Amino acid sequence: MTHWSERMMKRLKQMGWTQRELARRTGIDEQNIRKYAQGVIDKPRGDVLPRIAKALSVSVIWLEHGATIQQMSIPSFGYVGAGEQFYPDQNTKDVVSIRADDLDLFAVQVRGESGLPVYKPGEIVVCSRSAGFSENEFLNRDCAVQLTDGRAYLKRVGRGSKIGTYTLHSYNAPPIENVMLEWCAPVVMVIRDASLIASK
Repeated sequence: MTHWSERMMKRLKQMGWTQRELARRTGIDEQNIRKYAQGVIDKPRGDVLPRIAKALSVSVIWLEHGATIQQMSIPSFGYVGAGEQFYPDQNTKDVVSIRADDLDLFAVQVRGESGLPVYKPGEIVVCSRSAGFSENEFLNRDCAVQLTDGRAYLKRVGRGSKIGTYTLHSYNAPPIENVMLEWCAPVVMVIRDASLIASK
């Protein structure tokens, strides 16, 4: 099995980029990019792999393991508005394809009532750290977050009143103001029916 660094370099060549350009686009120090290119680091820390994958327009699972993109297709029965009816077409050819290739997906299970009425106890909330690199990807969105002091929450992220800080809003609890984030993972899916979760 090839090392992930070989796939990174192959993709770099395909895109005609230098290591310096990759460093610029990812915000990763160029010296570290050189180390990754040499294949001396098997598992970079933090969000390095998702950042590189995003810059190179490839999936994290392909970059890390060489696997191809996986996805699940669900038939689409059309559009529906609040209070309106719709007519299911069992013979529809339209589908909604859900990508399942992001290794930085994780799930949290809801407890308590601070998320009501949006999140109910027992529901599974799926989040993606690879979708939370910049403010425009997570600001004013529901996210799982970890603070720099180690605490973690599922909250809607807003700007704080101080530079570099954020205020975490709940639907049914007081906000947590002016905190610093270690990482932020926007909500990408909510599983309402726990029976859909595969048992071990």
